[in-house]
Formats: sequence, structure tokens, C-alpha cells
Amino acid sequence: MKKTKSKLEYEIYNIICPEFCNYILEDKYLSIFINSFEQLKKLAQKQASFLADLLKVNDDNMNKKAYEFANFHAEMKIEFLFLYEALNYLEELIKNSALDIDYLKIKKVFSVLKDISGKVYIKKMIEESLESIIKEENIENYTFIKNFKIYINEEKFLDSIYNFDISEYIGALEFKIKTFGRDGLKIKFEIARNNVQKYSDLFISFFKKRNYKEAVVILDEMIKSSYIMFSILKDIELVWEKEKEKIFASFLLQSLKNQKGCVGIIIEPSVNIRIENFMNGLYFDLKEKLKKFNNIFIFLNNDQIYIYFSTNNKLEFKTLLVTFKKTVKDIANIYKSRYRSILTYPMFRIGLLEGFKFDIDKRTVIKVWDLMKEELEEISSLEAVYFKDFTDNAEELLKKAKYSLSIEEKMIEVIKKNNFTLYAQDIVDINTKGIKAIEILTRLGNIPATEYIEAVKKNNLTLEMDLSVFNKVLVSMELIKKKTDRFFINIFPTSLNSQEFVELVKEVEKKAKEMHMDMIMELTEYTVLKNLDVLNELDVKIAFDDFGSGYTNYERIGKLIHNKNAKILKIDGEIVRNINEPEYMSIIKSISYYAKEEDLEVVYEFVENKIIYDKLKNIVKEFNIKAYAQGFYFSIPVKI
Repeated sequence: MKKTKSKLEYEIYNIICPEFCNYILEDKYLSIFINSFEQLKKLAQKQASFLADLLKVNDDNMNKKAYEFANFHAEMKIEFLFLYEALNYLEELIKNSALDIDYLKIKKVFSVLKDISGKVYIKKMIEESLESIIKEENIENYTFIKNFKIYINEEKFLDSIYNFDISEYIGALEFKIKTFGRDGLKIKFEIARNNVQKYSDLFISFFKKRNYKEAVVILDEMIKSSYIMFSILKDIELVWEKEKEKIFASFLLQSLKNQKGCVGIIIEPSVNIRIENFMNGLYFDLKEKLKKFNNIFIFLNNDQIYIYFSTNNKLEFKTLLVTFKKTVKDIANIYKSRYRSILTYPMFRIGLLEGFKFDIDKRTVIKVWDLMKEELEEISSLEAVYFKDFTDNAEELLKKAKYSLSIEEKMIEVIKKNNFTLYAQDIVDINTKGIKAIEILTRLGNIPATEYIEAVKKNNLTLEMDLSVFNKVLVSMELIKKKTDRFFINIFPTSLNSQEFVELVKEVEKKAKEMHMDMIMELTEYTVLKNLDVLNELDVKIAFDDFGSGYTNYERIGKLIHNKNAKILKIDGEIVRNINEPEYMSIIKSISYYAKEEDLEVVYEFVENKIIYDKLKNIVKEFNIKAYAQGFYFSIPVKI
């Protein structure tokens, strides 16, 4: 049913419409919300309707109507300062009119309108900020602004909302480590942080005094400052995620030098199938359980969890260590029952290092850390948690680290100068033992391949290495042709991101085709999946490398086989080497059966003796598949 306009509403409309319309049209900002004179008239009618109702209702209902008035203007996106000035203008118009309305009533109505409009606009500003922050997944900022929402809704007159979450975080060890060596970012953050604190305190002051006009202005500045502050925090997090191991090593270097009874702890969960959910769950459980420790920092990096805590008090440090060990054991017991099928032991490998008396640099610290990890990874124990204190062996660790770094430097020099040698290892027909292909390998003097490959990865030389290898292959095609018409070659997955490398692969592939040769690139199924577009552009033959190593997904492989020219499985050598174990024999048979069903060729790696060869030959006969073998039983790698 349509509402009938009251006499008071007509009278107010006739008074305010001409003057109020002119007031809006003369204001460049307010006029942008008006598309026509009809719309302007409707706005004036709405104003008149609100004011008439407010001037008639009793005090109990006045607030409700005022909220409707404020929400109407907020939804029109009219800024509060303009609304505030408009209310002042309307108040003067009605006061100076001939309307028979009590002066005190007019004053009260407009006072309520200004107060409630201020509160509504403040809530709207906070809610819009929360929505924006949630979209950005900026949880810290969300928590901070959310405190203001609680404050406004409940009107808790606190001394400072600011101190609820930010100050505690800034003073924490986590912030200290994440910003280590980033003084420029820290200074920017401190400036923004001080602005937020200043504006939040001002806002509280104005809000308490019901100075909503000033409160809205200050709140706007505070929200802008908080966005700046948290965008800097986001930059800090981005740098941390990109360089966390290096940053942590720099921090650790300083701590170890100062000998403050600090502890660097590695927790290496031994899981035979790396499950992302497992690692994330473990990480968050540890964080939750270790909250009771002061001055502690924990972070997840790849498949390892790092924990650091320190105290200047040696006795307190030892007590903390006992409590820490018990906490980790409790968590291990929970995970033993929850993940029994995928866990191997020890589940956690924890290394302790308390301090150095020697002058060391960052690279040496990282290398010491790596040596500790390597030693821990070799441990075999039935205990769920293995703990080793490396402090007494610090000098020996340091010597090993320096020697390892010197070898690494020589390797890097060799790689940069292309002073490595191409080798070839035969891939033979498993039935006739005739050479059917070779795998191209690289050698750097007498240095084991696993060592220099790790050095290449750590020093970000993977692309340079692949470019050098493929260039050498390009000029060695005649020599390769003398051995075989088919060659396998490994690459680092990240090299596929380089257009220069992609073009070089095309060149090698073109020359191979001209010489009636087959080039097969060895890639893991995951690498193929991530680089389908590039591989389609290259149109090279692919062998799935390390098949069965724990990452294998038959459904995914099936799709990739039909999508790409990928018809070869190279079964992981560690599986073949352990063929005498029933579980490994089952894996090999399962993969061989799959190869038969999908009409795939199979290469068995690490065939090191006649026992392995005979067992593989029987499997090949059983499944009647096209299969090859590679390993020291047939040949060692030789120079091309």
C-alpha cells in the first residue's frame, strides 16, 4: 500500500527543495550522483520524508529512523563529510522556516542524525576494508581492522586498539628473523606503523567525544596507513619466501658467533611418500604445541622444518631443551598412529648446535647446516625421534664445510668454463644385450655426479649447465652417431622456462632428424605436466624418468602418454637395485604390466649384476614387453 504524504512532509519539501537542489547542483562532488532533475526531485522528496518522520516520532523510535536515513545515503556512496555539511545546511533551512516545530526538537533530530550517520559510515568503512582485506588474504590486517569493528559495535573505550596484535608480532623473534638484513624495509614499516598508531589513538579520542566528523576523517587516514603498513609486511613475507634459507643462515651466523646458547634444530620427517598435507599438518601442529616457548621461531622449507630458539641463560636453555624434546616426542606419537602406513623411522631427526668459537661466513654456516642434515638423513633407528648434539663436533664440521666449499668452487669454475666431459652409457636390448641407445652423461673430473649436480642446483647454474651440455651435444653428433642412432639426455626442469634453451633444443632435434637419429629427453612426469605447452612446441620424444620413485601417478601418466610422444618408462634404479626384496619385485612387475597394457617401452636402470639381469629377463618374458637395460653389468660410462 502506497504511503500517503503528510502535511509536514509537503511543507518541508516545499521549503528545502529549491534551496537544497541548488546546494547540491552547485557542489561539483555531490552533483555527480545526480543524472536528471527528476532524480534530484526524488532525492529532495526522500529527504523531506525522512525529516518529517523524524520530527514526528518519539525519542524511542528516532534512532531507528536515523539509521535508515544514514544507510540510504551510505548506499548512494555520498561521503560523510558532504552529508555532514548537507545536514548542517538542512538544519539551518528548517530552523529559519515558518514551520511550527519546537527549536529543541529540530536540534535533537539533527544531532541524532549526525551522530548515527557518523557511526553508520564508520561501520561501512570498516566493513569495506574487511571485505577488501579478506580478498587479499591479508590475515594480519584483517585481525587489526576487525578490532575496530568490535570496538564500534560494543563501544569499548579502550586506550588503544593498535596494541592488540601488531606490537606483539613486531617484538617477536619471527619478525626479527624475517627482516634480518632488510633495514630499508624495516624503516619503511616503522614509519607506517607509527602513523597507524597515531591515527588509531586519535580516532579513539574523537570517537569517545562523539566528534564523528573528525573521527571519520581520521579513520580514513588510519585505514590507508594500515594498508601501507601491511603491504610492506607483505613485501617482507615475499622476500622471506624467496630467500628464507639464506636469510635464516645470515641470522644463524650472527647468533652462532655471539655464542648466546642458541640452538638450530632441523626436523626432518622421514616419509617414504612425500605428502604435502602431511607436512603442512605437522608444521601447524608443531607451531601450536610450541607456543608455550618464548623466543622461538619455526618455518617450513620444502620437506624440512626448521626450529630456532635462544636464551642467554644456560640453565634455562637446558631446561627448555628437555621440554622441547618431550613436546616433539608427543607429536611424533600422535603421527605414528595417524600416518602409520607412510612413516619410516626415525620420524624426526633433530640436530642441535649451540655456538661457534670460530670466525665464519654465511656460506660456511649454510654448508655446516647441510652437513648436519646429511648426517641426520643417514641415521637408521627404530626410535620415532632421533636427537644428536653437534656442539662438541663443531670444529670438525667446520673443517669439512670449508673443504666441501673449496671443491664446490672448483666445480663451479669448471661448469662456467665448460671444462666438463660428455660420457655415454649403453642402453641394451634385454634379450640380445645388443646396444640400442646411449644415455648422455656429464662428468667433472673425478667428482661424483651427485655432488656436482647438487652444487649446480645450489648455485643457480642449472640453465648454464644445460645450455653448455646441449651445445656440446650439438658439436658431438657425429661421434654420437658412431655409437648409436638413439640417445637419451637429462635436463633440469627449470631450463624449460628459458626461450634460449628451447631454441637450442630445437636446433639439436633438427640436426638429429637430419642425421636419422632419435633424441629422447628424460623428464619426470611432474615436469612434463608442468611444461606441456613448451614440450608440444619442441615436439621431442620423452622418457618418463625415475618411474615408480614415489611420485608416480598412473592416471596422470596415461593422459600424458596420449597427449605427448612419450612412450618410454625409465624405472627408478633404486627400485631395480632392490629387486631381491619382495615389495620391490612387486613394484617392478606392476610397472611392467602397466607398460604392456599401454604398449610402452621400458628401460630398467641400475642393472648391476647377473642376478638382477636374470630376474628382469624373466619379467620381460612373462609380460612380453619391449624392454631395455642399463647399468654396470653391461657397461660403465665412457667418453664420447
